[in-house]
Amino acid sequence: MESSYRYARSIWIDRKNPPMSRRVYFSSKHPNLHQTILSMSREYGEIAKLKKLSLLAGMTGDVGWQHKLCARLKKLSR
Repeated sequence: MESSYRYARSIWIDRKNPPMSRRVYFSSKHPNLHQTILSMSREYGEIAKLKKLSLLAGMTGDVGWQHKLCARLKKLSR
C-alpha cells in the first residue's frame, strides 16, 4: 500500500511523466492505485475546503471557529 501511495502522489504532483500505459501499469504494478488516487483527491479537497473556511472565519473575526478549522487542518496534514 505504501508504494502505491508514493506512486499516486508522484502522479498527482507531477503529471508531466505519466506511466507508459495507465491500464497496464495500474493493473500489474499497483492494483489498488485507483483507490489511492481517489482517496488522495478527497483528502486534498477536504484540505482546500478547510483552508477556504479558515480564511472566511478570519475575515469575519470568528476566532473560535478559525481555531477549530486549523486544528482539523493540522490533523489532516499529518
